Amino acid sequence: MSQSLSTISSNNQLEKIKTGLFVLALFKDQKINKTIDVFFNGQLSSAMKIEKFNGEFLKRFSVYSSNNINKVLVIGLGEKSKYKNEQSRIVASILSRIVNGSKLNKVFVDGKSFLLKNEIICQSFFEGLELGNYEFIDYKTQNVKANTFQKVGVFGDYSKAGVSKGLIVGRSVNYARSLGNHPANILTPTYLANESKRIAKAKNMKCTITDVSKFEKMGLGSFYGVARGAKEPAKMIIVEYNGGPKSQKPIALVGKGLTFDTGGISLKPGARMDEMKFDMCGSATVMGVMNIVSVLQPKINIVFAIGSTENMPGSDAQRPGDIVTAYNGKTIEVLNTDAEGRLVLADVLSYVNKNYKPEFMIDFATLTGAVLVSLGNRATGLM
Repeated sequence: MSQSLSTISSNNQLEKIKTGLFVLALFKDQKINKTIDVFFNGQLSSAMKIEKFNGEFLKRFSVYSSNNINKVLVIGLGEKSKYKNEQSRIVASILSRIVNGSKLNKVFVDGKSFLLKNEIICQSFFEGLELGNYEFIDYKTQNVKANTFQKVGVFGDYSKAGVSKGLIVGRSVNYARSLGNHPANILTPTYLANESKRIAKAKNMKCTITDVSKFEKMGLGSFYGVARGAKEPAKMIIVEYNGGPKSQKPIALVGKGLTFDTGGISLKPGARMDEMKFDMCGSATVMGVMNIVSVLQPKINIVFAIGSTENMPGSDAQRPGDIVTAYNGKTIEVLNTDAEGRLVLADVLSYVNKNYKPEFMIDFATLTGAVLVSLGNRATGLM
């Protein structure tokens, strides 16, 4: 599992900071802080001239010091008017990789130059530190060392709320990443159900797990049609979060949780089929948000819903041409069993809509590979 960061107390005196790396930032054409430059005997301003450094975004240089701080890294933030939360997140993620590349476990950053008093900027910065520090080495056994980066110190002021929110969001995104990276023989519908139960032990949360054995009786015929070919028992996972007034309609977040998709009887090509373990990344996203909500406890109501199963070509699997009856009473002719995602979501969305009457629903799904053909890796399809 990925290494999580912990913050150390801030310090307002450079001479009392002991660290292998101190990082400060400059916007385009900004001059170095005189107090900091004097502390480092004018090395920073001299290096800026030599490097012709003018604060362009992500440009950087470093100097070595003989005092309590071994090395200073200066990073360019670009034009101040264009420096928003995304830029802060990018800079911080790169910083994490630099720290790990140097085999350090601690870094001090200059809070003022990174604008860490601003809560949104600070949150994004600490999200970036967590995201950049992510690694997945759970199943590696030969001389694999975890990332070294563990602690962050801040010189000067920063937003404590921004730090705490940034860390939980970053950790939750990494949690979702790890769910996707686990192999399908480990991450099963039961695994997702158990993780949902664990998260839902938090205040204002309630978890309900429905097993595949109850699908037919409940009228989840579309979902059951996909699930019946798999040995692993399918699960419908519902987590209710009630942080707002009882009169407030909930928001519904629905995730596709196909822990492995062979295509069923309409079998996919063998090449790169291993990547079909990622067909549950919609549910991983929902669970990442669930984890954030369990900690931050926002004053709203949310229903988290996941339809999780494998799509396998078993002896009881549905066939092309079969007709199933969905939860809302509509019949569906299944011409291709590799359309399993929409069959699962049809029932889960209908179930949530009828039983929770949400203000609106958002579903998260790796629904079709055609979106990659259309948009590549630069954009996400939204319908």
